[in-house]
Amino acid sequence: MNINEYLEKKRIEIESNVFYTNNFNTAEIDESTLKEYQRYQYSLKYYRDLKNSLDTAKEEGITKGIEQGRKEGLAKAKKNETLKLQKTV
Repeated sequence: MNINEYLEKKRIEIESNVFYTNNFNTAEIDESTLKEYQRYQYSLKYYRDLKNSLDTAKEEGITKGIEQGRKEGLAKAKKNETLKLQKTV
């Protein structure tokens, strides 16, 4: 096969490609593209919902940890203050 035959074969393949055939195939491509877009949007929504849930849980965990740390810190401070007072008495 020489270069001209090869190029002619490739030209025919390109022209027979779905994008170059008829309106039915174009509509089929559009429908496929729409379905892919809808899947992408659903996937994006799922990702964002999951990320927001995890971020919220993390923030709530941090807030709870800070509150617990404060309580424990106050309890230790009171205990230490009580021990200091007992030693001075």
